[in-house]
Amino acid sequence: MAKKNKYTLEQIEPLIVTQEVDNRTLYIEFALPGSDEIYDVSYTIKKSRDVGSKIKDRATRTGVMYARRGAVRAVRSGLGGGIAGRMIGQTMNQASREIKPGQGVSQKEIDNAIVEAFEKVSKYFEWNETTQEWGKPGVPPPPPPKSPFEEQVAANPIADAHDKNIFARVMAELAYADGQVAPEEAEFFKEIIPPDQPGLDVLAKSDPVSSIEAQEVTEGVKGTIYMFAWVIALIDLELDSIEEELLMEYADVFNLTDTVRNDLTKHAKYFVLEKNIDPDIPRDELFKIAGKIGLDKDDAERCRIAFKRRVG
Repeated sequence: MAKKNKYTLEQIEPLIVTQEVDNRTLYIEFALPGSDEIYDVSYTIKKSRDVGSKIKDRATRTGVMYARRGAVRAVRSGLGGGIAGRMIGQTMNQASREIKPGQGVSQKEIDNAIVEAFEKVSKYFEWNETTQEWGKPGVPPPPPPKSPFEEQVAANPIADAHDKNIFARVMAELAYADGQVAPEEAEFFKEIIPPDQPGLDVLAKSDPVSSIEAQEVTEGVKGTIYMFAWVIALIDLELDSIEEELLMEYADVFNLTDTVRNDLTKHAKYFVLEKNIDPDIPRDELFKIAGKIGLDKDDAERCRIAFKRRVG
């Protein structure tokens, strides 16, 4: 007998921030109205009894947009941004409230998936039967454990004015690594560059970050900037040789040891992989996505195991 869900779609709908479907993957974010506590879930839509098409590559445009939003949230948290900083620009968000059935996916399957996806984060919400409204639990559950990526950001936020300027210039260098920036890319970088910094075009004309400027960055923040640089370079599941060479130069400029550089790079790759999978993704699909960001199969499995332990 199928498990009966505790909540209905109608109850859950006010909590939905964004929702998208890509083939048989649902990408969805939940939050109390007005709250900056966002809970995101990627969920594999269960097939009905009829025979559907095989799951295609998850690394398509919808998944990339979802991953980009996760990257923006991570950067904004590292810059001290709240709900205003979390919200994504119009270009990235304009279709996010539309659910369009993917190939072989019915609306009923999507509706069921929304309810089942919510079950994964429902402990952070409480339904009041009397008022018929959502609120926070009277005794909130402990926050989920942080990943090494999240621990680095929490311990070493980019708060100092000099540090923010260096971060912004690094982002601009990455944006123009191949010599041009498409309008959609410019909108994305606008969301991650601190609002008190110059615009992308102005930053791109700045001098490259010097070793002296890098030395003056707050010690732990050097790692946060470098880790974010890797995330931004990989978030579209592509890394060209120019960007990779630039990232290696940053490691030298920030005087990172090989061990620290490798750890920060792995933290970034794990973050990107997690934003493109659900914990129960088939191994072949996991390896395919991991390969796009230069993560070997062993590390891909370790990433999924750690992810599953954190999200339950």
